[in-house]
Order: sequence, then structure tokens, then C-alpha cells
Amino acid sequence: MRFELKDRDGLARRCELTTPHGKLETPALLPVVNPNLSEVSPAALRDEFGFRAVITNAYIIRRSEGLAERALKEGVHRLLGFDGPIMTDSGTFQMRMYRDAEVTNAEIVSFQLAAGSDIATPLDLFTEPGEPLGKAESDWAETLGRYLEALALPNPKGALLALTVQGGSHLAVRRRAAGDLSALPAAVHPIGGVVPIMEGERYSLLADVIATAKAALPRGRPVHLFGAGHPLVIPLAVWLGCDLFDSSSYAKYAHDGRLLYPDGTRALADLEENPCPCPVCARHTPADLRALPPPERYLALARHNLHVLSAEMRKARQAIREGSVFELVESRARANPRLLEAVRRVALHADLLEEVEPASRTRALRYFDATSGVLPTVELARRRLLERAPLGEGEEAVLVAARGTPFSKRLPQGLAKLRRDAHVPLFFETLFGPVPEALEEVYPFAQHIAPQTLDAESASRVARATESYARRWPQGRLRRFEEAELGALRGAFRAPPLTQSARALAQVEATLAYQFGAGAASLLRGRAATIERSPRTGKVRTVWLDGRHVLSLRAHDGLFSLTFEGGGLLAKAVPAPRHRVAVVDDTAPFNAQGKNVFAPFVKSCDPDLRPGDEALVADEAGAIVAVGRMRLAPGEISSFGSGVAVDVRQGARSRRVPP
Repeated sequence: MRFELKDRDGLARRCELTTPHGKLETPALLPVVNPNLSEVSPAALRDEFGFRAVITNAYIIRRSEGLAERALKEGVHRLLGFDGPIMTDSGTFQMRMYRDAEVTNAEIVSFQLAAGSDIATPLDLFTEPGEPLGKAESDWAETLGRYLEALALPNPKGALLALTVQGGSHLAVRRRAAGDLSALPAAVHPIGGVVPIMEGERYSLLADVIATAKAALPRGRPVHLFGAGHPLVIPLAVWLGCDLFDSSSYAKYAHDGRLLYPDGTRALADLEENPCPCPVCARHTPADLRALPPPERYLALARHNLHVLSAEMRKARQAIREGSVFELVESRARANPRLLEAVRRVALHADLLEEVEPASRTRALRYFDATSGVLPTVELARRRLLERAPLGEGEEAVLVAARGTPFSKRLPQGLAKLRRDAHVPLFFETLFGPVPEALEEVYPFAQHIAPQTLDAESASRVARATESYARRWPQGRLRRFEEAELGALRGAFRAPPLTQSARALAQVEATLAYQFGAGAASLLRGRAATIERSPRTGKVRTVWLDGRHVLSLRAHDGLFSLTFEGGGLLAKAVPAPRHRVAVVDDTAPFNAQGKNVFAPFVKSCDPDLRPGDEALVADEAGAIVAVGRMRLAPGEISSFGSGVAVDVRQGARSRRVPP
């Protein structure tokens, strides 16, 4: 199976899945096609609505003598008139509902493979959310045996198998099921049995089920949320790492006279105005739709629902590109209190989110209230400040409440005046804890938007972060700024203000320590440093040591990009394996030429690296051959059979020699 990551926003990812009938960009929704009905043809689903894959029911096809014969003779693609990827369902739901046992697992899987399905589904057992633990365990044991049977069947056309994580509401069974599947050959992994959970609006349980499965499944395999096709829950599932969805909701809701919207479902009978901009709603008022003959009304509502679902997937993929998936999740959650509860519930799965959380994004963090704190960005920044921004022995600094960015330009009048006459070290009290002035341009300190007045829970977290910082560095002293104490401050701080060059050097040292950890700033020692600043803003641009360009400050996040020379110096300053990605010797020469590092050729990796971090690419002997940025998290590299692990910026043989 070829499944390659192209872009990401934390767990949310945009990938490319290769099937026997072409490549599919994910996240993707597969509309359910009923082979006995053709109100909206598969070709129209592709050409009019932009869906690149569909799902149909192999059980229904097999039960119909005429359809079964055509599927075996012509293939399921010609049967449906669709040339893209087709997933087939085994009919587990139908057989359970109708107590039908006329087909075995081997028979239905063999039928799907013979008909040319791109993704074939074995006949599993799903456990209802209310069923007991013993039932969930026995169902899973039987299902796992059926998967092993399916894997042993002849598969000459190379179809992918969909091996589903089951377990009902029992998270321990879900975890064991995902672990069992991890030991099997690569496959698509649906998360099954969630439709009753969604129908009951048990979104917190849904979040637990998804996160539990994701934590135990190999990161390099696509995850499909079976039966999830409502735009209200799709952003949450994408944020938690689901890649594929399927939906018959567009047809079911249309039959019931209901319309899908991003924030819920509405009955046509209740609408006087329709805020939807889709082509159907642009041409018809609700009264127009109600006046249509039933078959035409059904088709119009189905088309509306398909337009909404298609737009939702485009919105999700764009949010991944721009790093705004959590913003989409938060905005959608405000439409349903139980969905908002589910978002907050995800805090219990912080480890899953943190292992792929980038150090920065190109988009500012939007912080609304304590719910926004579920995003690991906030807590990771707090922890990094606590460990990597020390208050030195005997050092004294003033703690002042942040009043917007840039912090140092929005000081109380008296403090600003004092700083014109004396050097007053500042820390700013922020969402993230005390931030030293030298780091005020670093993400997310300068790149966030928050209310001027925080909610009580967020304010309490800020206070605790400040207390934790003071306990962590007791050898220094933070003095909270009070206007009434200006006279005392004048007496305490008498040194002249820092020069612009000294402030720039302090920023470089602090940023190196914050970004790369203890010892990183030592790469400056004993070397002649030249810090190039913008002539217009005075901000740091590049750092040169002994005439060599070693660091470039990124404007969007205030962190450094390494040149190859800078990578070599960092490697001397921080011991292995920190910030290293070791590659096999066979590919090291290609990386030295500036070629990207591909996942299958990584030998080892610093487990503390995260997507977007600067990485030192080393050969098996430890020699640095290139520098670049992580695309995959360390825990993902071994499970992706293809694709880029590190985007190489510069190699030992590709670097430009400065004049």
C-alpha cells in the first residue's frame, strides 16, 4: 500500500492514497452509491460535485443475479460507470439487520476481489455501544479470525483491504483491536460501530473511540470513520486524524425532507429563508422546493446535501494547508454543546496530539477561552518556557502584564519612560507563562490573538504558570510591576539601556536556547558574530559567525532556519541524538546533494523532534550530511512505507559558498 503524507496540521493531514484505479487525495468523503438506484449517477458525483471515490455495497450487488453477473464479468467500475477508486462494503449492517447468513466472509471478500474493488471489506461483527464487555471481546475475536482469512485469499488485482477497528463503547477492546491490526499487513483501517454513537450525539464517546484507535494504529495507514457523513462532525474527526469518510446521509436526509448544513440539519418544512449558497438553493426558495413533485424535490435536496458535503471536504483540506483545522473545529463545536464537550474531552488524549504538534504555524493562534487550551500549542509553549528560558543566578527582572503584541511597545507609560533611561529586564505575563523580552517575537508569543479579558479558567492557568516559573527558577527574582513602585525600580535598575546590537545578540542567544535546548547558544562562543538586521525595522535577519552564514530568522515565527554551516556548529553544541535524523549510508550521498530524506531510509531519529522542527541529517557514522525540516513525526517514520520524512534545505555538497 502506498500512502504518502503531503501536508499536515497536527494529526490532521493531507495525504495521497494510491489504489488500483488511481490516486485519492485525503481527507476524502466517499458517497454511498446504491447499485439499484441512479438518481445521482456516480459520474455526476465526480463531475458535478467533485467526489473522486465512491463506496457501494457488495452484498446488495451479489444478491441481485443480474448485477452480480455484470460485476464479475465487466467489473464493478463498468457496472457503476465510474473510473475512479471504488470501495465496497461487505454488507455487515444489512446482514445484522435482516438476520441474513446466506454468505460467508470468504465468499463476500472473494466476490469483491473478483469484481475489481479497490478497497474490499471483510465481513466483520460490530458491537452496539450498549452491549457488554464479554460480547465486545467475543465479537472481536471472531472478527480478527475473519480478517486473517481474508488476507489469505488470492488478490491478483492488488485490492486494498479495509480491516475495521471494532469494540463498541469499550475502549480497552478498541485499543486491543487496533493493536492486533498493527501486527497485520498494511491496510485501510475503518473505525466501525460509530453510527449509533453519532445518532445519539454521544460526541465525547466518539472522540474517545477515534483517539483510542489512532493511538494504537500505525501512523502510516489511512483511517476511515465508517458511516460518518455529517458536516457537523467531520472537522472533529479530521482534527483527530481521520482520512476517509463515507455517507449515505445525502440520500437519507433528502428522503426525509431534511437538508444538511455545516452546523446541523434542518427540515425543509421549517424553512422560510435558505442561507445556503449552493446552486440548488441559489435557484430555489424553500417554498419553491416544497412545491416540487416528490421525486424532483428529493433529487433537489440530495443535490443540496452533496454540495454541502463536497464543500465541507474542500474546507477541511484547505484548513490543513493553512494550519487552521482547530479553528474550524472550535467554530463548529459552538453549534452544539455536546460537540463542544467532546472537544474539551480530547484533553484526555493530550499525548496523542502532542507527538505531532508543530513548534509553530504560519497562522496566528486564535485563543477564545479555556477550550482553546486543548490545542497542545499552549501547554507545549508553557513547558518550553519553564525549561528553556531561565532566570539567571541573582538576576532581577520586572514582570508586567502583556497588553497586546509586540509586548515591549505596549508598556505602561511610567515603565516605558524608565526604560529610556535604564536597562530594565522584562518578562511579560501571557497565556503561556512569563515570556522574556528576548523571545517576544517567537511563535506563539507574538503570533496569537486572545481576548483582552480572559475567562476565569484561562486566567487561573496563567496565574499557575507564573507561580510554576517562579518555583522553577528561585535563584532569580521576578518583581511584578506596580505604578506605585516606580521610584523603587529607578533605584534598582541603574545600568544604561542596552544598545541595539546587544539586544539583537540577547535575542539570538535566547532563541537558540528556546528552539534547540540547553547548550545550543554555545555555538556562538569564541566566534566573531555579525548579526544582520533589517534597515527599516531593526529586526534580526541573519547571523554570521567567522564570516559564514549560519542562521536565518524566519519572519513568520521568529525561529531560526539552519544553513549547513549552522547545522555543523549546532551538532558540536548539542550531543547526539538530539536534533538528529540518521539515514542509511546508501542514501546519505543523495541527501548531501540536497535531496529530501525519505521515510524508508531513516535508521533512527531523535524522539523529541516534531513536524516543522529543524533537523540535522546524519549518516550512520554520525557525520552531518544535510539540514532540513521535519515533515513526519519520529513515531510516524517507520510506519510510512513511502514519502518524505525530512524536507532537506541544504546538503554538504549543495550548499552555496558565501562570497
